[in-house]
Amino acid sequence: ALLRAQTAKDAQAILRTINVPSWNFVFADHRGDIGYQVIGFLPKRDNVAFGIAEVKKEEIPFSYLPHELNPNLLK
Repeated sequence: ALLRAQTAKDAQAILRTINVPSWNFVFADHRGDIGYQVIGFLPKRDNVAFGIAEVKKEEIPFSYLPHELNPNLLK
């Protein structure tokens, strides 16, 4: 499905549906739009003590995962 994406926004929408432990994607479309998206199951963690975090069964929501569409590199 990802190879059939017509735009960078289509690619982001498709990446939302892929279930993997954790992957990083960089993508582009024919109009020159570029993007970056982390996907996958990333568990929420609490109670960090001595470098050990308690892992919960909840995952970080997709909208909170690192992503960027057409980053402004001149910031």
